Amino acid sequence: MYADDILIISRSVCGLKFLLNFIEVELHWLDLRLNCDKSVCMRIGNRFNCLIPVITTADGSALRWVSCLRYLGCHFVSGRQFSVSFDLSKRSFCRAVNGIIGKIGNSTHEDVVLHLIKFKCLPMLLYATECCNVNKRSLASLDFCVVKFVMKIFKSTNRLLIDECMNNFGFSLPSKLIVARLGRFMLKIKSCTNSLVVRYR
Repeated sequence: MYADDILIISRSVCGLKFLLNFIEVELHWLDLRLNCDKSVCMRIGNRFNCLIPVITTADGSALRWVSCLRYLGCHFVSGRQFSVSFDLSKRSFCRAVNGIIGKIGNSTHEDVVLHLIKFKCLPMLLYATECCNVNKRSLASLDFCVVKFVMKIFKSTNRLLIDECMNNFGFSLPSKLIVARLGRFMLKIKSCTNSLVVRYR
């Protein structure tokens, strides 16, 4: 649970129905109601594409089954394994970079443009990557999304030249930044003084 967003995770559809009914009882006790237009279901596992029974709420409304859902800014994708989609993050990044380049034009020094991209646009690509399992294909896709704009800024398609320019300006690709962010994230977890108490009934 986070604010008014509730994410239910279950091993089976029957378990999901049971948890949904339990939550609806609690919401009713709080004089709240489940918004069926914003509530969806998604399946992850070996049977993700099998026929799934309809899940209905207490008032008879059916919940939609989707192939992708958004929770706390992350887009989870239905499949055999848990995975995250970065398509919308890449679109937001591209819009932001194009907006910067369109505003300042070609008259500004490359260092200024890279600095703006680094601190204003890259966070859109890196959001929550430290706690998501990012595979090699996604890392390569994120890197390519950044490299194509760096090539545009330096007006060159020579990858060796582009890599040297990025090194000289201290500009790192998402694949390297994600590793560093993950390291800092794990250090924070290890040094956290809050104790986690799990209670079984």
